[in-house]
Amino acid sequence: MADNIQLNNHINIKNTSHIFYLYDDIQKYKYNLISYIKTGVSLKHQLIIIENPVIYKEIIHLLTKEEQKLVHYIDNFTFYQYYEGFQIDRIANHFTSLIEPLVSQNVNIRTWAQVIWKKEFLIDSLVSFEEKADCCVNELGIMSVCAYSSSQLNAKIQTAFMKKQNIL
Repeated sequence: MADNIQLNNHINIKNTSHIFYLYDDIQKYKYNLISYIKTGVSLKHQLIIIENPVIYKEIIHLLTKEEQKLVHYIDNFTFYQYYEGFQIDRIANHFTSLIEPLVSQNVNIRTWAQVIWKKEFLIDSLVSFEEKADCCVNELGIMSVCAYSSSQLNAKIQTAFMKKQNIL
């Protein structure tokens, strides 16, 4: 299941990729998010978008009603903050339980998550979380983007992430 697939209008990658996306410009971020979604719906993929509700409301109207049927939205605050202490295994299990019904339908899946956390759970927890997410993505055979605001991460954690992830 390691075929190449279109990520967006400009990039092809393995269809089981887990991508660490570090952004500093919110307008470019929104552009890349909508491009990712539009490419996915054009390929008839099912998309799970874990995003800030304000950003999601800004971009969802750019899709037709038919395209919107392929997009499954989850509020990122609810998804990540529901687990006190950024409990990595509980988040990963919850993510897997969301994905499994689609996996069982044997459809192509792509996810996009703007990851949020409490500051006290920073470096070790986030790196461990990304490692766990990478394993989940590979096991499930999906394409996944984990997005982080560069203003939220110090240089040490950015470097740690870049050593372990595909960079976009």
